[in-house]
Amino acid sequence: MIFRENIYKIINVIEKKYSSDLYSIILFGSLTFPQSNLGSTDIDLVIVIKNESREVFQEIKHYLSLLDQTQFSQHRTLSFNKSLERATGMFVNFFACKLSDFQNRCFHKVFGLNRFVSTILAPQTSVWISLWKQHQILWGEDPFKTWLDIPKFTKLDLYRSFLMNFLLALGSIVLYPLSRSFVKYSMEAMKWSLFTWRNVQDLPIIPIDKLVWYYTKQKLLPLEMLALRYFVEYRKTQESTVLFPALTFYFVICLHLFVYRI
Repeated sequence: MIFRENIYKIINVIEKKYSSDLYSIILFGSLTFPQSNLGSTDIDLVIVIKNESREVFQEIKHYLSLLDQTQFSQHRTLSFNKSLERATGMFVNFFACKLSDFQNRCFHKVFGLNRFVSTILAPQTSVWISLWKQHQILWGEDPFKTWLDIPKFTKLDLYRSFLMNFLLALGSIVLYPLSRSFVKYSMEAMKWSLFTWRNVQDLPIIPIDKLVWYYTKQKLLPLEMLALRYFVEYRKTQESTVLFPALTFYFVICLHLFVYRI
């Protein structure tokens, strides 16, 4: 698990080396809720860089990549995992982007994603809503001050959410026999499915454990409740049962059908 004390050590290192090139450092994700009982599996720092030369930008990105590998390499065990995480942005600790790309909400550039994956699969609106409502400026200026509105959740976002989380859940089932490390993609599929429900309902941003509690107040089937129980257990302990990937697949379908009918 990742803890908040890691963040300030990393910021001190980045600031000493690149303070003249930085615009801001933003924390988002689970670590913005220190009171949450379910912890976090990555850091989620966005390092916004002034619009300097390409050489400076690439140097900072390379440095952050090395910092990630040396500090958190134990969280990445298979080369396939690394490729998947780079392409999708899952379990990535640092995102470096130029200020102009952040201001223009250029999603694939802000999060360093494959452009095709970003366009077809990424739940862009859910991410922007989460980033807008659930962030802390840990260093520098506030780049959100140039945003005039919050992106609105649409049917297209719902379809993207279903496709991405469906594929994540299915992939976890197929790959789980090769390595139990792939179960973390089941966890991501459930988490982002819950975020989709939250955004459609226009609920406030709350810790993931409270979000799970709110969702259980819906009329859920027993297998959905069991899936949520395994989700919570995995977030707490990083351990899971072999049933978790299959239940996640079922949960993703049920949740998106429910959201579609809202």
